[in-house]
Amino acid sequence: MPLFFERLTAGQATGIVIIFVLLYGIVTLRMLKRGPKLLWIPAMVILVLSMWFYWYAYDYAAARHWFPKLILALISSLDLFLFKLASGFGNLVGFFNLKAGVPAEGVTNPQVHLILLQGLYLCAIWTTSILAIHFLAGRLLSRAWLWLHSLRAPKVRTHIFLGTGPLSIALAKSIPSGDRVLFVEGPTQDPVPDKVSIFRLFRGVRSTSITLEKIRSLLPDAILLKANKRIGKSVEESLFEELGLKRLRYWADREDSCFYLLSEDTDENVAALKRMLPVKAQVYYYAKREGLALKTDLASPENLHIVDTSFLATKALKLDESLYPIHLVDIAKDADGEPAGYVDSPFHALVCGFGESGRGALSFLYEFGAFVNGEGNPSPFQCDIVDERMERLSDEFRSSHPALDESRVHFVCEDVRSHAFKVFLRERIGSLNYVFISLGEDGRNIDLAIEILACAFQYRPSLDKFLIVVKMDHASDYQETIQFFNSSYGDRDCIRIIGDVEKTWTWDNISGESYIHYARLFQAAYAASTSSEVLWDDRMDWIRRKPGTELAHKLEIRRKTEQDFANYFHVREKAALCPRSFWDGHAVPEGIPAKYEGCHFVGDDSRTVSVLDYLARLEHLRWNASHEMAGYRYAEEKKEDLMTHPDMRPYALLDEETRHHDWIVVKTTLNILADGMQDQEETK
Repeated sequence: MPLFFERLTAGQATGIVIIFVLLYGIVTLRMLKRGPKLLWIPAMVILVLSMWFYWYAYDYAAARHWFPKLILALISSLDLFLFKLASGFGNLVGFFNLKAGVPAEGVTNPQVHLILLQGLYLCAIWTTSILAIHFLAGRLLSRAWLWLHSLRAPKVRTHIFLGTGPLSIALAKSIPSGDRVLFVEGPTQDPVPDKVSIFRLFRGVRSTSITLEKIRSLLPDAILLKANKRIGKSVEESLFEELGLKRLRYWADREDSCFYLLSEDTDENVAALKRMLPVKAQVYYYAKREGLALKTDLASPENLHIVDTSFLATKALKLDESLYPIHLVDIAKDADGEPAGYVDSPFHALVCGFGESGRGALSFLYEFGAFVNGEGNPSPFQCDIVDERMERLSDEFRSSHPALDESRVHFVCEDVRSHAFKVFLRERIGSLNYVFISLGEDGRNIDLAIEILACAFQYRPSLDKFLIVVKMDHASDYQETIQFFNSSYGDRDCIRIIGDVEKTWTWDNISGESYIHYARLFQAAYAASTSSEVLWDDRMDWIRRKPGTELAHKLEIRRKTEQDFANYFHVREKAALCPRSFWDGHAVPEGIPAKYEGCHFVGDDSRTVSVLDYLARLEHLRWNASHEMAGYRYAEEKKEDLMTHPDMRPYALLDEETRHHDWIVVKTTLNILADGMQDQEETK
């Protein structure tokens, strides 16, 4: 031991130890607050000092060789952090022969040695303790936070994310300012260990700290709660009891709260949902909207919402106006060069991959690619869908979409890597307008996109009216590659990307809150055109009072609500097909009566009437297509539970009063444009 320590008195050694321990405690507390994962630095300092101390201790005990001394010093130093006082402190007493009252050879001041060891031991205990508190006591603090805030009604809407995965964080970033965001960290599949080691604590702190740092940097006002996944408990426990956060039930019983189950393990989300029911809050859970899940969704209360890849792919396409099919066809012009309300060219699409995203893309293209030609009839439309599993997938899709027009949609069973597909592609590339690719892997998707772009560059006269949309989860990894080939092949932005988590997993995409105002406008206009309808807020109760089953009521509510939102998205397509003068003021829409009283438009301008008639026919064509994609079919009697509707027939076969409903949609569209919706969207 250095001579300095040998010459210290017991009082001096005690003072030095007290000052060192206090300073060590202050430094570690500040590090715990600013960056817990850096606590390994002071822990290593104590470990090195302890090894240095034990090196001399074992030297006194006649362990002269450096290797056993080093191993014994390391093990004994680690014992300090593991709360093993008997081996770490007790053995040292034996080394010094303090029981016999005779110190070991070379030990001139045994009391100082023991005081120094006590100081190191206190620092080691303190390090392990604050790690344990940070790792374990967060759950107690979470319970205290929930208890305190549940004593009074929250003044803001609360969004609670059960999990801290990338989907949850991406969605939370888009939550409106002023709302409160809570993250429940976990649940984890690992139980709390019976034996806590310093290594396990450091691993836990590092993992927790990375999550905390990410959330704090992106969402500084969010609250992070720690859950306790207890293994082996009764399956009768609710999810909140299982997490050890029973007070979450308070928010679950509030209609203005929102819960999110967005694990990429969809089975886990469904299982967790069942464990938390019943709730009054809005619950959004990630699952596949097909088969039993879809039927279960229909049987569930209105506050439970499935969010799936197909749904998000369709929404992502609808939200990006630059991806609309209207930009890839020739719009007919009148003598003044103004849009005449119809198109002069066919629309031909190709969908590669018929998984969830592929089905979502088909739904979008089938509805938004439906146009009217100069005779007022459907313009030619064709969509080829290619998938190597098509023999199984097409039968399933056909059975759930009985009204699908198979003269317009062709199912092709082929591997996109095969020679047969390359021949197929070369035959169609000249007429293609739109390609959607979703094969499941980003690398395969972008490889096929570049191959198709190269084929188009070689075999098409130009790349005008041609677009490739690729579904990718991590677009940033391939951004430079995409830019290079877009520039190389025609110097156009032909390859476009959707599916980026940051843009897809947004509050607006899931809830539609920012544009529900426009959906309400369409519903209100429809209500004003009939004598039996009521406004948006009362529509649900009004439908439930009608004769029929609960299934029929739910399907009608869903169908009408989705149509109101679809009308909002379709505003941009109708805007491209009519002169801007139609919405420079309200004169044109005011010419369309709120109710049918013998005419659809009050006015004698034949050009205006012609364009409006084309737009009304377009709206009915879109409405028909959307119902076919929703699984409805034509029948003389409307029965929601059988998914039949008498208006699913050509516009020419509708009576005038029914046709006027399409004119009302056109009227509302022009009013929205006149009020500046288009300009507002462009400034976002």
